[in-house]
Amino acid sequence: MKQALKLLLLATFALLTGCNNSSVKPIDEEKGFDYGRIRNEKYSNTFFNLEMNVPKNWHPQNKEEIKELTNEGRKIVAGGNENTEARIKASEINTASLLVVFKYDEEDDVMDYNANFMLVAENIKNATAIKTGEQYLNHAQKLIMGSALAITEIDKEFEKRTINGIDFYQMNMTVDIEGIPVYQTYLVTIENNFALSLIYSYLNEEQKNEIEEKAINTIKHKK
Repeated sequence: MKQALKLLLLATFALLTGCNNSSVKPIDEEKGFDYGRIRNEKYSNTFFNLEMNVPKNWHPQNKEEIKELTNEGRKIVAGGNENTEARIKASEINTASLLVVFKYDEEDDVMDYNANFMLVAENIKNATAIKTGEQYLNHAQKLIMGSALAITEIDKEFEKRTINGIDFYQMNMTVDIEGIPVYQTYLVTIENNFALSLIYSYLNEEQKNEIEEKAINTIKHKK
C-alpha cells in the first residue's frame, strides 16, 4: 500500500509541475472554479462541465488525505533537493487534485496492488506554448524522466484518444517498484485554460480494464 501511494505521488507531481506558472492567481481564486463533488457514485464538476463514475465500494480520498499525500509526494519527488522541493511547492498554487480514488481502503488486508485513479487540474493560462494535451505531455515527460522514478518504458509519442466526445492525448509508462513493473496511463485535455489530467495506476491488464470500464471511459460533458 505504501509503495502504491508513493508511485502515484511521484508520477503525479512530476506531471503537475509541468508548467510552473508562478504569475497566475491561486487556483482557488479563479472565477467559478469548482473542485467538484461525489453524489450517488458519480463525480461532477460545474467549472469543467464534467461528470464521471466513481466505482461502487472504491475509496475516494478527502481533502485532508489528499493534503497528506501531497506533502509526502513533494518530499519524495524532491529527493532531498531543497531547490526542487521549493519549485514543486511553488507550483502547487496552480494545481488542484479534484478526485483521488483507490480500490482498497488503507485498512483493508489485501495482497493485491491498490489500483487507483485521479483527476487533476493545472492552470496553464499563461503558458502560451501549451495549446493541446500533447504539448502539455511533452513538458511533463521531460520532468518525469528527470525524476527519481525507476522508469523502464515511457511513450515517446502521444496517441490521441477520444472519450465520449472529449479529445485527450495519452502517455503510458512503466515504473519498477522493488522489482515489480507498475503501469501508469496519463490522459490530458485542455479545458477552460486548464490542463485536465486523468492518471491511473495498475499492475496488470485486468486492473487496467476495470479502471477504464468503471471510471475512465465514463467521463463526459454534462448535458
